Amino acid sequence: MKIRNNILLTSLIVFFISSTSLSQTETSKTKYDKLYFTQKFFGGQIEACTIGFGYGFGGLVDIDMLTNKKSKEFSVGIRISVEHFVSGFETTKSLLDYNVYARPSVRFKRFWISLLGGAAYHTSKQDPSEIVLKGGFELKYNVLDKYIGVMLKLSTTFTEKSNYGGIGISLGYFN
Repeated sequence: MKIRNNILLTSLIVFFISSTSLSQTETSKTKYDKLYFTQKFFGGQIEACTIGFGYGFGGLVDIDMLTNKKSKEFSVGIRISVEHFVSGFETTKSLLDYNVYARPSVRFKRFWISLLGGAAYHTSKQDPSEIVLKGGFELKYNVLDKYIGVMLKLSTTFTEKSNYGGIGISLGYFN
């Protein structure tokens, strides 16, 4: 009896989940639709930041993996970058990081917002190299369409005190 009740309960849960997850909704009247696998090169930039908690410069390449089919304002992708920065929050360290980030982004005509989270190969003259978890935030205002921008960038490693924040410029090309 107990086994039969468990089978019945499991069947009802599976039926409910499959019926709600496979149901179709009206999306023709909404601006936003599902994310679709796009796997395309979005762009790259070089950047320099200062006025804040240190200074830094680097280069990056963004690859979109998922894009909103209707609006194209929201995407999820990866960012591969190299950053050299002098951290200035707590201690002064000269660092060179090779980063791979997961990157959800919202892009309007002039403003772009990206959250960054991933791993970095963290090198320093003072300390041995290591792989660390790293996160960040980037807010960019495109002065000249998609080529020149002013940005606010914050970055932190979660395992040690090497944080960075600054305001700077970016030069790049984006689709």
